[in-house]
Amino acid sequence: MESLFSCLTWNVENFGTNSRDSDGKLKPAFKNKVSDITQTIKNYDPDVFAIFEVRSTDVFYEFMNHFEGYTFQITEGPQTQETLVGVKGKFNSFITQKLEFKTGNSVLRPGVLLTLIINGIHYTLLFVHFKSMNDPSGWGLRDQMFDKMRSLKKAINTMAGSPDNANFIVAGDFNTMGMNYTYGDHDVSPEQEITRMKKLVHGSSYRMRLPAKSHSYTYYNGGEPGLTGNLDHVVASDHLVFRDFEGSEVKVCGLTDFPYRSAEQKNWTKRYSDHGFLYFEILDQNF
Repeated sequence: MESLFSCLTWNVENFGTNSRDSDGKLKPAFKNKVSDITQTIKNYDPDVFAIFEVRSTDVFYEFMNHFEGYTFQITEGPQTQETLVGVKGKFNSFITQKLEFKTGNSVLRPGVLLTLIINGIHYTLLFVHFKSMNDPSGWGLRDQMFDKMRSLKKAINTMAGSPDNANFIVAGDFNTMGMNYTYGDHDVSPEQEITRMKKLVHGSSYRMRLPAKSHSYTYYNGGEPGLTGNLDHVVASDHLVFRDFEGSEVKVCGLTDFPYRSAEQKNWTKRYSDHGFLYFEILDQNF
């Protein structure tokens, strides 16, 4: 089947923090990181990409210099972390930010909603960066954000006429780290949170699933022995067809290119990010 579009999402840890020196000039270290990140993205040549944890407009302008033929949008507001989205100019597209994903908290990130129109058909992508922390408040905010996502899917179902006609994909950092209930026995493991998420999108009102990833973890903090986690996900309408990558539908890249917790992997986290990036392609079912 022919590829309709490809997509890459990546949480690039605190990207752009302290990007300028005391004279207001861009630091060489920042320019080097921009070069590393942009070249990595170019190697995959995605039609669409979303970068999370952007912390300065310098990232936005530098990306515009590195990518020709893309249209860019960055979220705006009082939050300290932004989401940057790039779309190849060959696509008819519309982008807007969804403030309801801030759940009334000014420091949280809005979602970014992208609609691609391909052969007269709408494909809607929502890029999210959910609340981190495994305390009850962090869990509660993630739960609210996830519920906003499901509500949006139902609205798109209505516009499309049925769930089977709604081409909807959610991708990004879901921060599925579970919940630690202090001095209680109601803890939720990360695996239980992910299982719950799968159940909540599987019903007839949503008809969505989590496509299989190439690796069971997407995060490693580079420590010894270090923390790992399965934090980054793709959720998609059941009927959408993904390109197969040796038995997986979503590739976890970068971080997982090296042996688990090896020196090479630790060096990668220092140079790039504590998150790997996700890459997938949606295929034309009618080809």
